Amino acid sequence: MPVKIEKLPGDEVRVSTPGGVKAKHTTFQKAMAQKRLLNAVEHGWTPGRRRSTVPKMPMTPKGMKPMKSKGMKRKTDGMDDM
Repeated sequence: MPVKIEKLPGDEVRVSTPGGVKAKHTTFQKAMAQKRLLNAVEHGWTPGRRRSTVPKMPMTPKGMKPMKSKGMKRKTDGMDDM
């Protein structure tokens, strides 16, 4: 979907697509931001969606087991049990 930015009288611009006008009497910076947003939506971006927390590919090569991290143990002086 091509986004067209048209210059209006003064410092104002209009953002339009083949589907209709998306913004009237806006600034050039806001028009460029909206153009990027419309392009992202066209290519599959959805607002509010978070990325998956699971990695797409394993971080270790095939055949290798991931290393276990050794956490630091807390040293106590024996006073915590009271």
